[in-house]
Amino acid sequence: MNQDYQNIPDFMNQLEEQAPTPEKKEIASPGPIIMFFLKHTRLTVLMIMALFMLGLFALFNLKIEANPEISQPIGVVQTFYPNSSPGDVESQITKPLEEQIATLGQLKDLTSVSANNLSTITATFESSADTDEVLQELKDAVSKVEGTLPDDAGDVQVLELDFNDTSIVSYSLTGPLTKLELTEYSENITDEIKTVSGVARIELSGDVNESVKIVLDPVKMEFYNVSVSQVLQAISSSNINAPLGTIKKDREEINLRLIGKVTNINSLKSIPVVNTSNDKTFSVITVADLGEIEFSVDETDTDSFVSNNEGAAQNAVTLNVFKQKGGNIIEIADAIEEKVDEISTDLPEGVNIVKTNDNAFFIKKDISTLSISGLQTIIIIFFALTIFLTVKEALIAALAIPLIFFITFGVIYFTDQTLNGLTIFSLILSLGLIVDTSIVVVEGIHDGRKEGLNSFDAAKFSLSQFKWPLVAGTATTLAA
Repeated sequence: MNQDYQNIPDFMNQLEEQAPTPEKKEIASPGPIIMFFLKHTRLTVLMIMALFMLGLFALFNLKIEANPEISQPIGVVQTFYPNSSPGDVESQITKPLEEQIATLGQLKDLTSVSANNLSTITATFESSADTDEVLQELKDAVSKVEGTLPDDAGDVQVLELDFNDTSIVSYSLTGPLTKLELTEYSENITDEIKTVSGVARIELSGDVNESVKIVLDPVKMEFYNVSVSQVLQAISSSNINAPLGTIKKDREEINLRLIGKVTNINSLKSIPVVNTSNDKTFSVITVADLGEIEFSVDETDTDSFVSNNEGAAQNAVTLNVFKQKGGNIIEIADAIEEKVDEISTDLPEGVNIVKTNDNAFFIKKDISTLSISGLQTIIIIFFALTIFLTVKEALIAALAIPLIFFITFGVIYFTDQTLNGLTIFSLILSLGLIVDTSIVVVEGIHDGRKEGLNSFDAAKFSLSQFKWPLVAGTATTLAA
């Protein structure tokens, strides 16, 4: 009896050996690259942290623009040919220039327009060409032909067509002042704003220029026997500023200059034109003896008005501010606004500076939309996945969004691109792709864990199962 009980363990061992053992499920490999990162978790975490830090650095150093920079070298050649028909302009101006320009390398397209009195030729070069280099070649080609053009043709102008050359912000100066007074204040404000770092130039519109008008009297001119050329020569000779040399004394050296600038209307009136003195009398004919001299305001090519919807539009002078290439549009616009606020305190009562255009506003709005949309998406994903999965998996999926964005900022920065309205719109659209991919991968890992797989095998299972469907879905969305 005891011997039978002793044989029971051996019998049970035999049954276990005969019973079929469950086979371990073989998980397909998601690929050598993915497997490398799954096996080397510490390295993967360090790389993610490094990419995050680079993205954070890039975020504070990105060049921000309202629109993408368009790098397309385009040169425009304009020639004024007075009193000529389109046919004459075509045969005598446009064709000779076109034939020479057509020989340039890297030329992509060449078009021309011949109109009354004006020839316009547009040369478009390859986008990969260096803008400064091809424009210099264009100027050299034009100079070879310029000497053969008709004598009465104007100088040939070679201009660069820059699509990125637009004002970032505009201010209008208004108040109960004349156009000339507004122009004087605007010029002073222009000098102040130019001191802001990143400002390239400022163009005024609606401004006027003051000039001196000399109306010569033909009767007086004939009486004194003076010609117009004599008057012009006298004015030119009296309006000089030239060096005379140096005086050396002991160890000192003094520079001498002849300054004969006309500073006011009285000095202009007193300029001598003809000396009629003789042995008995001293007599000099001045500009004032030959006609009338008065200040006048030149006609302006542009007018500027500002209305605040509370009354009639007011006269204004508008300052259009252009930034330097590569500058941060938001930082420059904010610095300009601070400078304008300082200037406003020194203006006379009733004179105001009104911001009439701000391209930085739109990029600020786009960045705000991206930030709010990203934050809302993170919150929704976290709470949704917490309900259906676990807190840990929800946190991983939610953190994928800012991580991918920071990596994207790093790529933009280190490839010398700009953060603009188009890239921000693309990032907003990509939120949907990021969310879908994160949820699918995390859900696959969750299912693998439920089947008894460890973390490594669950991640391997999820990525091997859903890698190509996710790639196909993302590629389809990008293609559409």
